[in-house]
Amino acid sequence: MIEIKKDENIKEKILRTTENIEFLCGNKGKCGKCKVKLVSGKVNDLTETEKKTLTKDEITNNIRLACLIEHRSDIVISEITEKKKTYKNNLDIKEDIIIGIDLGTTTIEIDIFSYNSKDKISSIKIDNPQKKYGGDILSRLNYANESKSNHEKIRMEIVNSINEFNFIQKVKEIFIAGNTIMQYIFMDLELKTIVKPPFEPYNKNSISIEGNKLGINVNKGVLVHSFPLLGGFVGGDTYSVLLDYMSLNNNLENVFIVDIGTNCEILFFHGNTIYTASTPAGPAFEGGNIEYGMRSGDGALKTIYIDENINYTTINDTELKGISGSSLISLINELYISEFIDTTGKLVEKNLIYPEHNFRIRDNKFYIDKKIYISQNDIREFQLAKAAIRGAIETIMEIEEITIKDIKKIVITGNFGKNIDKKSLINIGIVPNIMLDKLDYRENMVSNGILKVIKNNNNIKLKKDIYKNIVYVNLSDNNKFKEYYIKHINF
Repeated sequence: MIEIKKDENIKEKILRTTENIEFLCGNKGKCGKCKVKLVSGKVNDLTETEKKTLTKDEITNNIRLACLIEHRSDIVISEITEKKKTYKNNLDIKEDIIIGIDLGTTTIEIDIFSYNSKDKISSIKIDNPQKKYGGDILSRLNYANESKSNHEKIRMEIVNSINEFNFIQKVKEIFIAGNTIMQYIFMDLELKTIVKPPFEPYNKNSISIEGNKLGINVNKGVLVHSFPLLGGFVGGDTYSVLLDYMSLNNNLENVFIVDIGTNCEILFFHGNTIYTASTPAGPAFEGGNIEYGMRSGDGALKTIYIDENINYTTINDTELKGISGSSLISLINELYISEFIDTTGKLVEKNLIYPEHNFRIRDNKFYIDKKIYISQNDIREFQLAKAAIRGAIETIMEIEEITIKDIKKIVITGNFGKNIDKKSLINIGIVPNIMLDKLDYRENMVSNGILKVIKNNNNIKLKKDIYKNIVYVNLSDNNKFKEYYIKHINF
């Protein structure tokens, strides 16, 4: 039970009290991750958004969305979400180590390297604890920018997670790679230039700070190095991706690299120029803002095929628990080609191809089994995400007046996993309609880039003749991007 006084801020009290209630959609009532049961007290009537998001049973049982509650008195609420899974932070490490941190908006990956041999020892993935302040980077940026105490509070969420590792005293050096906002918040830098147009960081260089000055429980003198930024919200993680791919390939002409995540970053090589851009795809591809969204793990939907039956598999063949980012793409593709959703993304009321599955469509949801479903809101979240990515790609294509035939390769990377189905990516319009052999997936590109820096005696700098050819494309006020974005919302 959580008791909230009339003069207390509901969101702040919840964030101080529990880890199980999150505000991923920035208080818009869309994600459904802040459902609570109203036990006592006077509050506002149900909002129109709640009437659409909550089921009839939930409304009957006094379930509300905490982000939309306005209390008129002291109230008591109770949690209804499952307790979060805790991850083991203990590893038996006896040697000195270097850690590289891929500071993702939704998922944080910590790679552990031997200090002496520079070989990779292990890797750990954890949920980014900041996501309870908002699933997207702009929600967190706005929260952090409200006050110095907010900045410190959200920054320490990650620092405290790092400090929980039992091997922290073995760390001799730390490398951080994330988007511009994640790096600026973590490195405790001023946010003033990235909260307003043109959203340019005042310092793009690699920065080194003693870890204990940032609150990390490392020995005195251990440095934290941030990766250089490329422009706007395109940060050190994209720089690391660039290092990885350029070390593998000499012929980069007309190659796209698309890092799909909450903040999607794009690289495009053309002539001597490297174009880069970022677009806020939102957390849908990493399981966020999706009612039964989850990270890839036991019970996550793996594959699905719809015919007279609903044929699906899960990771490790366990009971279906939810939908991961890669399986969300496959699921929506199956619903689309089976005509359970139309070209606008709307769930149909009656399917003429497989009418035996019409019982699965109710309350604007499609039920995969008796419990797990994808909702109309989930599909809309996906449409916005895929339109943002496709719009960014086509905006860059237009700058150099290239066609789909000119594209040599599109390389997909990101945390949603290598199980992604290439045909689905093309069929539902996330990427242009290229030949399948031109579409690749490469995993661990950020980690690989960090490793290359470590093995190169910590030389984090990119050659000046390459760096000067990087062109940042600001999509925030780009009219062509807006046109392509609207065009590609539909399937």
